[in-house]
Amino acid sequence: MRYLIRSFIMTFCSVIIILLSILLSSQYSEASYLSNGVILNYIPLWGWKQKVLIVDKSTNKMFLTDTDKNGKVSIEKEFSVLLGANKDDKRINGDRATPEGLYHIIGKKKFSSHPIYGTGALMLDYPNRFDRLLKKNGSGIWIHGIGGERGANQPTKGCVALSNEEFNDLFDLLPIGTPVFIVKHIKMGDEEELIMARRKATDLIFQWRNAWEKGDIDSFKLFYSDKFPEVVRFINQKEKIWKKFPARAIIFPAIAVFIENEKEIVTELNQFYVADNIATWGKKTIFWITAQDGSNKIVSHGWIKLNEQDFYSMEIDPAPFKGFIDKWTRAWQSKDIQQYKKYYHKDFKSKFGDINEWLKRKAIIWENGGDISITIDKMRVWEDVGAGYLIRFHQLYKQDKKKFNGIKTLILRYDRDQLKIFREFWAGSK
Repeated sequence: MRYLIRSFIMTFCSVIIILLSILLSSQYSEASYLSNGVILNYIPLWGWKQKVLIVDKSTNKMFLTDTDKNGKVSIEKEFSVLLGANKDDKRINGDRATPEGLYHIIGKKKFSSHPIYGTGALMLDYPNRFDRLLKKNGSGIWIHGIGGERGANQPTKGCVALSNEEFNDLFDLLPIGTPVFIVKHIKMGDEEELIMARRKATDLIFQWRNAWEKGDIDSFKLFYSDKFPEVVRFINQKEKIWKKFPARAIIFPAIAVFIENEKEIVTELNQFYVADNIATWGKKTIFWITAQDGSNKIVSHGWIKLNEQDFYSMEIDPAPFKGFIDKWTRAWQSKDIQQYKKYYHKDFKSKFGDINEWLKRKAIIWENGGDISITIDKMRVWEDVGAGYLIRFHQLYKQDKKKFNGIKTLILRYDRDQLKIFREFWAGSK
């Protein structure tokens, strides 16, 4: 009898375990591939700290992702969502399809109880610049709750819908500007594949930037598709500006790459552009396509101007750079041209010419003036992804009776494994 009771208990427990396993596997099976590797569609690089929503149309799942300082993506929340009845990419108004691509939250609405949108909506910028280039149309693509007039499993007209309770949790977490990446299917891979994809993406971006910084118009224009709007006018305008202001630097404190499919890539860059005529902060979104020869070409890019304060969250500790700045300043004040030269990159360039022209000009100024006094404060530092660093500070320069106060910008890049000044810009205070 005791044996029968024990057998019954063991059998009962086994059945419960099996039922729980089935229940859990059915709940998580659709998203289980996310725990078996790394995401290859979305590749944040160093400095990227923004949360991103990823919608996987193949599984009707949406994921709220975050990124650590090393660029590793983690899934913070997972949502089951309703999508358009048409499973294809959206093309025209009324096709009841959910669009595929990179979008951003451009507005937020809160409702007490809307018959269709439930407790609120996050408005997206569909059609984006690339969509418009492809003649896609339509509007009103939102992420929203579920109103009383919609069935629990009823497809949308193209929007992304989720339960009101989950929408309410999401609403307060996401500011305007949050990227929303909608793909047909999230592609998974291993760490080695991620490293290769990351290297390929950074090589592409850096080659484009290098051509821009050097003013190599022949190399620069090779990155642009003939589908880029008014591409000839755009290239001619760049060449004209470069001749007038020959020294420039482009800094990327943060980069993220979104691979929609084998032929379409989007890069988002937090960008600082500086030349002798201007210094601007902003976010650049670049849309790339794969050409017939296999190369990646830019078909469109957009620019949102930001303030320097918007980049403060991306700063790094300036302490490790104070030694470099102190030694450079002392060499400057001592008028030791050979010691001073040691702090400059071999490819240094300014509006006066290369490093040799820069040093000749400095020597003339030093010979014709008295003692130099330099005071530096309020130093800020940003990492220039994979290349070097951006340093900005308030500088007060005194020589004889002359006094100059303003903002000094230094771009540090590696020269034979040593950080040196690649570009230097000055903006006097008014």
